[in-house]
Amino acid sequence: MMDRSLEGRLGPAGYRMIEELTIQNFRCFETLKLKNLRRINIIVGRNAVGKTALLEALRMNAGGTPAIANWLNQVRGIQSFFLPNMSREQFESLWNHFFFKRENTRHIIIASRDSAHFDRSVEIFFDPSQAITQTGPTTIPQGAEATAIQRIIPPTVIVPLVFVRSSPAITGPPLKATVLPNGQPVLEPGPELGPTTAVMGAIVGYQPQDSSAWFGQLITQNRESEILELVQREYPEVKALAVVPNPLGPASIWVTVPYLRDKEPLALLSAGINKFVTLVLAAHIYKDGLLLIDEIENGSYFDRLSSLWAALHRVTKESNSQVFVTTHSLECLKAALNTIREDENDFSLIRIKRTNGDSTAKQLAGRDMISAIEEGVEIRG
Repeated sequence: MMDRSLEGRLGPAGYRMIEELTIQNFRCFETLKLKNLRRINIIVGRNAVGKTALLEALRMNAGGTPAIANWLNQVRGIQSFFLPNMSREQFESLWNHFFFKRENTRHIIIASRDSAHFDRSVEIFFDPSQAITQTGPTTIPQGAEATAIQRIIPPTVIVPLVFVRSSPAITGPPLKATVLPNGQPVLEPGPELGPTTAVMGAIVGYQPQDSSAWFGQLITQNRESEILELVQREYPEVKALAVVPNPLGPASIWVTVPYLRDKEPLALLSAGINKFVTLVLAAHIYKDGLLLIDEIENGSYFDRLSSLWAALHRVTKESNSQVFVTTHSLECLKAALNTIREDENDFSLIRIKRTNGDSTAKQLAGRDMISAIEEGVEIRG
């Protein structure tokens, strides 16, 4: 599932690269502070240590709304918020997993400082002082007893989940995820706190409708040749790219190659090329924005990874974007070496470990990353 955070924005919040990030009581992080973050930040670690959770913390810091929390639930495959007449237990079960060790009396704080020393933060907590009594519906059982017996669902007290937001670009009261007295769920809306953000998930495929919409925007700006040039550097067999309407569904990008008579949908031609094109398009479209990429190596053959890193670095520099990516692959790290050597100050590595349920991180600057990989030091976890 792609994060369409460009949709519905009230306007650009402005962007300066994130240099520091602080996380408290979010998922597997009781306390985490990262400094000296760079343009491309590579996150490594074993399974279930918190690599994806770190991307989610970044997304929450950039957004800071109840809708973002609900969207993160959907990405994780958790039940949607929009169910009427929830009990308190059902309501809180939607959010408890965001709290460290599910201790929902804590306060989650995710704060960042950018290269201009502007601070942005969101604090998330259950606030009993704003509790709402949900009366619930009246139900009448079916059958012969219906005329004689009427069962009333007991009132339920719902404690709202509150989002206290702070940003130089955004002012306003806190937002809430709550339930009205009549049982109607509510996610209070508000503008996002930070830069426009693209989230490229590891499990859910890159959607053709996203890449076609982005490519369509570049076509209107007469910039499609920029994308084709980048693609042809690595895949010279690609002769043309075009957005083709689909009467039965969303439009998609189709590709011209010399060994096929007709155009072919990009997603059917190659998962690796499709991913390459989607990442390049996202970096162009999310100008002055933030790209969060989970398991960047997925779908790419190992000898294509070097070009993927080079293209990603080039495009993010041109578009003034910042990237956080996760990877499990030593091949993927080695493939980044040439690009890191060209501009080592643009790279950092974040290695996450988890002990007794609490995740911590160590950081390596670009130069140290190069030395560690070249010397065969295991830096993945």
